Amino acid sequence: KKKKKKKKKKKKKKKNPATIHPTPMMHRALAVLLLVAAVTVAQVQAECKYTSGKNKYDLSKMTHPEGELDASGNDDGGQTFYINVCGETTATCDPKQAVCQKGTDRKFYGCGTLASQTFSDGVDPAKGVSIQYTDGTKCGNGASRSTTVHVQCDKKAGDKYGIIYNITEASCSYTLWMRSQYACPIDAKKKDSSPPVGWILIAILFVCVILYCIGGTIYQWKFKHETGIRLLPNYDFWVDFPFLLKDGVCWVRHGFTREGYSSV
Repeated sequence: KKKKKKKKKKKKKKKNPATIHPTPMMHRALAVLLLVAAVTVAQVQAECKYTSGKNKYDLSKMTHPEGELDASGNDDGGQTFYINVCGETTATCDPKQAVCQKGTDRKFYGCGTLASQTFSDGVDPAKGVSIQYTDGTKCGNGASRSTTVHVQCDKKAGDKYGIIYNITEASCSYTLWMRSQYACPIDAKKKDSSPPVGWILIAILFVCVILYCIGGTIYQWKFKHETGIRLLPNYDFWVDFPFLLKDGVCWVRHGFTREGYSSV
């Protein structure tokens, strides 16, 4: 009898989920996403430098990252104003604003967009700048809210993002007065206080000469037992140096030829 061979059922191995290998297309897509993210981040901070005559200002350190507390202050009517100079406020204005107002009704109103930000001379051009914001939320009369911010130099102002100390209003147009240590003109001399490279090299050379003289003198005295003028390091060379210098000048004067020299 023929024995029927029982076919053994092969156990199917469970296939592991396919490993995804990055492709050039995926790399390009990732690069595009990163570029878009970088552009988005860059858009929330505007140019923050201004020049008025000889005075240069850089208010970029008054800009805080997203999520940090805004510089804020209250007016006489109990309204709160929030500002992020050269940036957008953390306060929940919709759409995002550079200046945001919280009314007595607990609602938020935009008082100027970052895109509308412009700089101009301050009340005293040597002690601060003025910043204008427009295109805010519309008031009841149909006009858009706007804000003028006078940022004044105060080197003792401790708050990093500025201190609002006065707020006034006139027909949906607001004026904020601020103090900041970053609203002071940049001192060009202080900013570039490092000495020129030439002076650094001269100082290094001077120190080397001093060390050479001191070290050489000690060597001559301790190891060669010299005294008097012979303590000068390389004494023989320095005695001959003026004559060597003279010979060099003569050689150059004669066009690097042997003219004027006699064989020894």
